[in-house]
Amino acid sequence: MSFTPVAAPNITAAIIVQIRELIASDVLQPGDQLPGERELAVRMDVSRTSIRSALQALVTEGLLVSRHGSGFKVSTAIGRSLSDPLLNLLESSDDAISDYLRFRMLIEGESVTEVARDASDEEKKEVRRLHEMMCTAFDAGEFSKISDLDTDFHMALLEATGNFVTIQVARSLQDVLSHAIEQSHQFFLNDGQELKVILTQHEDIVRAIEDGSSSKAKRALLKHLEYQEMLWKKKQDLERRDKLSEKRKSWSLEVKR
Repeated sequence: MSFTPVAAPNITAAIIVQIRELIASDVLQPGDQLPGERELAVRMDVSRTSIRSALQALVTEGLLVSRHGSGFKVSTAIGRSLSDPLLNLLESSDDAISDYLRFRMLIEGESVTEVARDASDEEKKEVRRLHEMMCTAFDAGEFSKISDLDTDFHMALLEATGNFVTIQVARSLQDVLSHAIEQSHQFFLNDGQELKVILTQHEDIVRAIEDGSSSKAKRALLKHLEYQEMLWKKKQDLERRDKLSEKRKSWSLEVKR
């Protein structure tokens, strides 16, 4: 954990800033347990009194939660004001799903441009690692694992931007991303054919990032999300056809009575 010694006129304020930045940059993630007060005091070279004051201030801000006997954790409620209403909307509106995919095209399209240009070797390796894990799961027929890995892959792209705001918005919407990907996989990917196409698209994205080609990475990413949008429209069309077929059958039965 990247806690570093504090040297500033206002020790408590400096501790707060350092922990805020660790949360903003996604080093500390929702649900993560912080070290105990004594360990933090040693790592940051300050008094336990300063640590305690800083942690309590972060609890008041809503960034940390504290339970007696269990120390301090990063709040899992960060970003819920965004994700909860969107999850409800995705459950009830196909138009909302299409809008969400268009939103992803805007955010991820620009993000992958930055990643191809600026990401570190370690960040690029992480994107490659997640893609290869998806391929391994596909080859083993373990389709149930792939939805989570797909979410992790797209989150890794956004986190590799190094942009604090992008990372936090992405983190706050991770449940929405996971839900949308899971629904898509459940509907279309049981036979593996659509999934094979998606894995090929992921490979194109990864290679463009590894080559440092921003333009190719953006084209590959947009092609991938446009394909997802096509799948959702196909789903909507199939559902409309099913509903119409049911209405026809119901009317036919009424006529025969």
